[in-house]
Amino acid sequence: MEQFKQIGEVVGSLNALMVFQNNIFNQRQCCLLVDMLTSGYKTIAEQMKQNLKFEEKNTKWKIIEHPLKELLRVFKEGEAYIRQCLEVKDFWAKAIALYQNADCVEFHIHNLLTTIPIVIEAIEMAGQISGYDQEEIQKKKFVYSNKYHKDMRDPRIFQWIFGDQYLVSQDFCNRLDSVWDEDRWFLLKKIKDKKNTGCLTSKRDHRLAESHSKTPTSAQNGQQLSFIWYAPEVLAEQENFENGGNSKYTEKSDVYSFGMICFELLTGKVPFEDAHLQGDKMSRNIRAGERPLFPFHSPKYITNLTKKCWHTDPSQRPSFSSICRVLRYTKRFLAMNPEHSQPDAPMPPIDFSDLEAGIVRSFPCMENLKVMQIPFQMFAYRVMERDRANTSQRDNSESGSDGASTCDEKVDDPFTSPTDRKSLPSPETMIRKLSLSKKTLEIKTGKQPGTPKGGRSVRPPHTPSGRAMRMNSEGQLMSMSMSPKTRRRSGHASDSELP
Repeated sequence: MEQFKQIGEVVGSLNALMVFQNNIFNQRQCCLLVDMLTSGYKTIAEQMKQNLKFEEKNTKWKIIEHPLKELLRVFKEGEAYIRQCLEVKDFWAKAIALYQNADCVEFHIHNLLTTIPIVIEAIEMAGQISGYDQEEIQKKKFVYSNKYHKDMRDPRIFQWIFGDQYLVSQDFCNRLDSVWDEDRWFLLKKIKDKKNTGCLTSKRDHRLAESHSKTPTSAQNGQQLSFIWYAPEVLAEQENFENGGNSKYTEKSDVYSFGMICFELLTGKVPFEDAHLQGDKMSRNIRAGERPLFPFHSPKYITNLTKKCWHTDPSQRPSFSSICRVLRYTKRFLAMNPEHSQPDAPMPPIDFSDLEAGIVRSFPCMENLKVMQIPFQMFAYRVMERDRANTSQRDNSESGSDGASTCDEKVDDPFTSPTDRKSLPSPETMIRKLSLSKKTLEIKTGKQPGTPKGGRSVRPPHTPSGRAMRMNSEGQLMSMSMSPKTRRRSGHASDSELP
């Protein structure tokens, strides 16, 4: 609750700052950012009002604590950006810094659209256990399961039904497509007006005014980076030429380099810094498949993605759009399960790279990196994750039923129905059935409760039509009706398969 209160304070501060919006650099981007932050706050407030009870804030709100903390960070970063754009102390320095800058869309709005789905899902999950009315709880669970049904995995349906809730309404989408170009055009016009009106009062102002329109150049011109960051195919091409000028760099070679940067971020070490081979020998080893080793305590869900990035075969490396989606969903998983952020935490129950492969097959358009598609992509991930989990659960239950039925056939209690054979009975049930069969057997043999101690009871004759024959016939029937695949799945050999 404390984080939500602080988010409200940030929204109030933003509304106060926007009183002076005519003095803000990147005015249209800042207005869009404030409108989306305000709309996001209202959405979260409405979700909390519908799903949670205030008196349970110290008991059942635990799951929304970390998502709200992440959302508060996003709001504070947005407020800092607005304050930066409002500062007009040095016009020319600000113009240079913001002329090519796209942080408003590519950073602040991006982070907002990534975090809002996480907070909404956390509130929905907390709402499923909120209150004490079991009927109301079941209704919430039913609504939640229908929301993430696989039929909802359509971008147009998603925007139509959930566009306002996830901040991707048609109005926000239209504004996002144009605000950066509009602000750049207005800033360029303002700079030209200042030049023409003689506002350049010093040599420094003249230099800054001339430099704003220059294209930034790389500081690495003519300087080669260390080969440890290069992909194997790039090293192979460099060996064919005297210099690296003719080497062809592709997205997949950049993905390899990104994987090496991830290794350095995760471990704090330069790749191969502990290796005893250097120079040409190290280059040959990299092309042969040698890669740096992660420490034992590194989180597996990140190291696995990094290892995919530096795969020897470029076609097996993920694209940057896939990497971004996997990292976003990993961030969502850690926000919902903070205990998994520990170094020795177990793997998530589902491999996000496998989810990504399914998403790409279902939606080839996902390769587009538009910011406004982020909420739908995370929603589609969640739908597919639930579908995979449900399928896995059904498969496990079916395999368990098959194994239990096979075991029951071996016991073959005469009073066990086919329905009961689908699950392994408890010890109490077995005891009850055995006592019942004993009483029935006594009745069949004519033994009455008042039979004298020395009285003889007549045993039924042992004929082939008894228990053994029935077990034999049922075993043969099952072996004939079951396919070879089903028999292998049960894990038990049928009578016909025994030597």
